[in-house]
Amino acid sequence: MRTKKHNLPVLLKQCFLINLAATVVAVAFNISSFGLKSFSLQEIVSSFVYSNCIGTLICFSILFFNDFWENNSTVIRLAKVSLAIFTATFFGVTIARLVLSLIFPNLARQGIIPSWQNFVFSLGIAFTFGFAFYFYEISQAKLTQTKEELSQKELAEEQAKTLATEAQLASLESRIHPHFLFNTLNSIASLIREEPIIAEKMVEKLSALLRYSLDSNAKGFVLLSQELEITQKYLEIEKVRFGDKLNYKIESSDNLREIKIPSLALQTLVENSIKHVASKTSQQTEIVVSVIENGEKVEIEVRDNGRGFSANEINNGHGLDNLQKRLQTLFNGEASLEIIDNSKGCVKLRIPKKDNFPKSFYVE
Repeated sequence: MRTKKHNLPVLLKQCFLINLAATVVAVAFNISSFGLKSFSLQEIVSSFVYSNCIGTLICFSILFFNDFWENNSTVIRLAKVSLAIFTATFFGVTIARLVLSLIFPNLARQGIIPSWQNFVFSLGIAFTFGFAFYFYEISQAKLTQTKEELSQKELAEEQAKTLATEAQLASLESRIHPHFLFNTLNSIASLIREEPIIAEKMVEKLSALLRYSLDSNAKGFVLLSQELEITQKYLEIEKVRFGDKLNYKIESSDNLREIKIPSLALQTLVENSIKHVASKTSQQTEIVVSVIENGEKVEIEVRDNGRGFSANEINNGHGLDNLQKRLQTLFNGEASLEIIDNSKGCVKLRIPKKDNFPKSFYVE
């Protein structure tokens, strides 16, 4: 992040105001410490000269070096700012004493090298106003950057809409992928103590799931054959977890295996059956996955022998809700997720065929 470009007169005005504030603080501190006897013209002029010599050096040092520090960590940047303030204070005090020796001859005999008390006092005020100026510059730079980004979006409205849609899609997918992987890890964890050899084999399947999750996240769309394969691996892991309590069947025509669907769409439907049926009953769970062609749409159906549910029971932000939002983002109403409201659980995903896919998100 680059610091904002400054107009020199404006910068000098800002420095002057900061230095004037530092002068007031210094005079007020002296009065509170030594009483009104320290309030004199010489004291006011001295404080003003010190503040301007030190403050101007600090302001210009921060503005000059800040761009070179932008890639450093926060700790390193703060350390470098502290060093810059320390160095500017030392030279600023020295210059101030030289100037004051010319204005007030009685101060010339004190020399231009500051005493440690003088330096520590100046350093305290310098750090206070120096860091205030630094954080002000950072906030102004961020504000300038934000304004520039907003201006660019206004000049390219259609491009901004596309970027916003892609960002929304990425956000939805980022919630689905970790959820899917964490559930899989939980399934494997339940096997480690009792069936370590089987758990080890399941870890190999998990590595395939991880690879698929990362790859599909970058693509947006995947082949149905890939989605079927990874869903089967997921069900194999759950089959080891539930044993005879879980049976599944996958039915799909070979001519549909090359179509493309949103990544992890089928797996999300199957995971819903595992989470809400298999995990919550002691009875045997049957899951049937079927893929058929229906006119210009491809229908992917997942049925189970659970009690069934309605669309109103879908929790905001959970798997099916995220999938619905992804479909809306990708297809703009051309795809749908239907909850078949009957005595058994059935979810049906309808998506356009390849020729109707949105080109901006279609990945060959």
